[in-house]
Amino acid sequence: MSTPKKPQFNKNRQKGVNRAQKSGRPTPVYNKLRDNSDKNTLFGRHAVIAALTSGKRKLTNLWLAKEDSELQKIAAKNPKLNVIMQDKAWFDSTFPTQNHQSIALECSPLPVTPITDVLNHPRLLMLDQITDPHNLGAILRSADAFGFGAVLIPAHNSAPLTDIVAKTACGALETVPVIDVGNLNQTLKQLQQNDFWCVGLAGEATQTLPEFAANKLPAKICVVMGSEGEGLRRMVRENCDELVKINMVGTVESLNVSVATGITLATLMKN
Repeated sequence: MSTPKKPQFNKNRQKGVNRAQKSGRPTPVYNKLRDNSDKNTLFGRHAVIAALTSGKRKLTNLWLAKEDSELQKIAAKNPKLNVIMQDKAWFDSTFPTQNHQSIALECSPLPVTPITDVLNHPRLLMLDQITDPHNLGAILRSADAFGFGAVLIPAHNSAPLTDIVAKTACGALETVPVIDVGNLNQTLKQLQQNDFWCVGLAGEATQTLPEFAANKLPAKICVVMGSEGEGLRRMVRENCDELVKINMVGTVESLNVSVATGITLATLMKN
């Protein structure tokens, strides 16, 4: 099999360089899970079970509208966790805008993961200005399903890690670290210095995703996805080692970013 193409961009890249309470109302649900708040509230069975079993959070209150043997069995392993029974009317009045499924968990935010903790993972995913929490949650599900070690996001213009992300991710927020890396261009250079091949998805690319995946893939790869409207920003595109596109044969011009990400990660995993 052929080796990956020589980078189209980033000509200055240097290879081989090692730069190397039992009652009361819960806290607000719109806090970022990575902010300075000491409490978050999660909703939905999958997200709550994942948080209960991950061992990454401090658990405070679990509210249920009915007996749930599985959840209560898991909760019993956390002696400091209060299990509180409430009726559906309480859930509806306390969380009027949430799809709560009559399950809510008050807990601490996830701990911060530094990028240095994931540089030995062979597969990473970078997102450029993905601002919709449902898209981010769905992307996390795909990242977990296809074995990607972390999702890297910029400091600005990214979806905050709200309860919506946690619920949409169906537990993947607990298993796939979301790392705020600040500047994406600097992070791309850092990844390349650690032997990552950075592949961006862009409609103007000449090489298709299947063509790229048909080659012997690099040992370490970072997939870079842009927003639905703007796509990858110019500097991010230029700092990628290679650009590829999803071949479209119908009349639509683009895909939802979470769908495109799922297709990309699945295609690469076939190799």
